[in-house]
Amino acid sequence: MCNSTSVCLTTTSPKKQAREQGWDARDGNLCKVLPGKAIGGDRFSNREGQLPTANNRVWREADINYQCGRRGADRLLYSSDGLIYVTRDHYKNFMRME
Repeated sequence: MCNSTSVCLTTTSPKKQAREQGWDARDGNLCKVLPGKAIGGDRFSNREGQLPTANNRVWREADINYQCGRRGADRLLYSSDGLIYVTRDHYKNFMRME
């Protein structure tokens, strides 16, 4: 379950947690069911290999610039070893953050 922070990062899928609280992505009702929250912490598979790979590296993603309604295209991607990238076009292009 999400606590009072804006982004919930847990070992359980945040999307699953939000769905259990009544979130429906098609309805864009996150602000209604979980005011002040954003989706963050789900594993990002990097299937296309657009982000750097390394043994044991795990990528996770989080929504950014979320203003209510449907989730936009902006995502923060962060790795288990400290790399951080942003995409503003839903995983088409990535910009490394230093």
